[in-house]
Amino acid sequence: MQFPDLFEEKLPQALNDSLFELHTIWLSLCRKVREDVGANKELNSLLYVPHQFIIPGSRFREFYYWDTFWTIKGLLASNMFSTVPGMIKNLAYIVDMHGFIPNGGRVCFLFRSQPPLFIRMVYEYVSVTGDLDFATDLMAAMEEKFDFWLRNGSTVSSRITRAFGHLKILKNFALYEIAL
Repeated sequence: MQFPDLFEEKLPQALNDSLFELHTIWLSLCRKVREDVGANKELNSLLYVPHQFIIPGSRFREFYYWDTFWTIKGLLASNMFSTVPGMIKNLAYIVDMHGFIPNGGRVCFLFRSQPPLFIRMVYEYVSVTGDLDFATDLMAAMEEKFDFWLRNGSTVSSRITRAFGHLKILKNFALYEIAL
């Protein structure tokens, strides 16, 4: 495992040890969905994705959209550049399959999403690696995700509306994401 340049700097030993420990946790949080889940979707609550991903904690088995953004930032800071493209491609796969990215990687999350961060994830990766071809390859998924928020950004499921009253998710958030 290659450790980030951060560990080579003159840091207090306690901080350096803590950063080292945090960095090694990535391996324990890495998951891959079995191929048979993809082949037998009707038998599983887990959504199939083709690449490895990092879960937000040891009690989870699936990805979570919002957490993936922050995980990607951490992976990039940890010089784990080979893990990030697969995680982003997983989300593009989900967009291709479902037309949007749900809250998490389970069937029960297919009726809700979280603030649109997909384009920003691609941006974060490309700005660190300079891999413009990666962004080009994902352009269709980014456009579809953006269009989803333009079409559905002000609608909220009736279940959420009943629970919290009149809510609106502004389409401007999607516009904000693309402007970043």
